[in-house]
Amino acid sequence: HRANAQGTAGHREAVTPVVAGGIQWVVRCSTVSALIGRVLADPDRFLADSKLLVADSPLITLGRIPPPNPGSPTLLLRRLNYGRSLHRARDIFRRTRAERAFWHGIGLEEAGVATPRALAAGVRRFWRWPVRAYLITEWVPDAVTLEHLLARHGQLPRKQVYQLADLLARLHDHGFSHRDLKSSNVLLNEHLQPILVDLDGVRK
Repeated sequence: HRANAQGTAGHREAVTPVVAGGIQWVVRCSTVSALIGRVLADPDRFLADSKLLVADSPLITLGRIPPPNPGSPTLLLRRLNYGRSLHRARDIFRRTRAERAFWHGIGLEEAGVATPRALAAGVRRFWRWPVRAYLITEWVPDAVTLEHLLARHGQLPRKQVYQLADLLARLHDHGFSHRDLKSSNVLLNEHLQPILVDLDGVRK
C-alpha cells in the first residue's frame, strides 16, 4: 500500500513499505535503492562504530551514516532503544515514535517548516511488542544548535531572530506543536538558517 508525501517543491513523492532484516520500514521511493542494500537490512552496524556516534543513551542512539561514494549525502540514523517499559507499552498498538516523527517530518516539509528531510522509519517487533525503532533523515552539515550559538555569542543576530520567529509561526499556523521546543532542538545550518529537529515531540 503506497501513501503519498507532499514535498516542498509541490510534487508528491510516493512512500512504500519495505521489509528488510526483520524490520518493517516505510521509505521514500526515491531513496529505496540507495538505502535498501546498505542500511535497511542492518542499521545497527552503523551504530556499533563509536566514531560515527553523535549521542548514545538508554533511550536513543544517534549515528552518522557515511556517504557510500563521493557526492552522496551523509545521513543521520536515530534508534529508539526503549529504555523505559512504558514507552514500549504505549507503542504496542500504535505507530512508534520513530514512525510518527517520519510522518510529522513529511507534514512539516509540506507546510514549509525547515526540518531535515525524513527518508525512512522502521520498527522491529516481537509479536506486537516493539524491540527497536529507527528513523533515517538527512544530515545537516556544518550545523550548530541554537543552544551552542547562544552560549558562544550570548545573543542571536536580528536576521536569525526573524527567521526563527517565521519558523515557529509556520509551525503553529499549520496546526503543529512541538512539545520539546528548546534551544538544543533548533539547528542553524551553515547559512545560520534555523532548522527544527527532534520531531518525537511534534503533534498535529
